[in-house]
Amino acid sequence: MGPITVVVAGLGSHARAELRAALAACRGVRIAGEARDPWSAGELTRTLLPDAVVTDVNLLSEHDFFLTGWGPVSREVRIVAVGPDHPAIARRLRACGVAAYVVDDRLAADLPAALATTGLVNRPAGRGPAARSRDPRAPASRTSSRSRSAG
Repeated sequence: MGPITVVVAGLGSHARAELRAALAACRGVRIAGEARDPWSAGELTRTLLPDAVVTDVNLLSEHDFFLTGWGPVSREVRIVAVGPDHPAIARRLRACGVAAYVVDDRLAADLPAALATTGLVNRPAGRGPAARSRDPRAPASRTSSRSRSAG
């Protein structure tokens, strides 16, 4: 089994540092890149095709489509949101398509389990989006209805 590739996304350098530290403690995880705003998170995700994006909730939309501002993102990339202990936010984001929600106060303890529940841990090597062809027609992508109709 190869490493799980992850993009870290957070508004502040402190938030990204906390995410990096928590991921460093996870066995079999390789950080492929870092983003500090929604658009760069989407760009890195499209370019690097990671298995997952671990992102601070401040880069997700709570009112529109949760990846508003990211551009198209493959449905196979698991989004793990990290945020406050607020059950309504967690429920809303999970209902929209976030693979896992981790409370920031329990980040180090809960992130490994969150990655495991996304189906990334113990998957056969070569099964993530990074192992697939870079043919733009191959991955299904998440886009808001506004993005689809604008094109």
